Amino acid sequence: LKEAPGAKLVHLACHAGVGTTASASALYLAPGPNGDSTLDFAEIVRAPLENALVFLAACRSGAGRATADGTVGLAREFLRAGARAVVASYWKVSDEATRILVSHFYDRYLKGAKSERGENERVDVAAALRDAVLATRDDLSRQTGAGQGASAHPGGWGSFFVLGDGGLTDAL
Repeated sequence: LKEAPGAKLVHLACHAGVGTTASASALYLAPGPNGDSTLDFAEIVRAPLENALVFLAACRSGAGRATADGTVGLAREFLRAGARAVVASYWKVSDEATRILVSHFYDRYLKGAKSERGENERVDVAAALRDAVLATRDDLSRQTGAGQGASAHPGGWGSFFVLGDGGLTDAL
């Protein structure tokens, strides 16, 4: 929270706890200097995120309570705090597969894509996530064929989605 003001990118690789109510949900981080390791619903909404891209590499970070206004949960609270786009997961995911997906996502999002003129063009969050999912599928299919690594089954890595502005290209 101390580093959030002015950040264009917030990446949290942690555990998510989805409570019976949205306000009972939290992210569980490594303990800080003061021993606190929980980022709860109320703290998230107070984080000054100012158009940031937030990537929640955590199981069930996009889950929540369904309402007439959409799903109320942790990912949505980051939007309320000012984030422009949030990448989150609907269900439990494999740590190893998530590491691979995240690597592909940032590679694509940060480097962009070659245009027809041979110049690098920005890639938006939704396209970077789509490309990362496809690359992860291909990588894990090759690894599984060799009998090693995370499962190629999309249940272990296919639950990530973009909430908010999937067309965001200027977070960084």
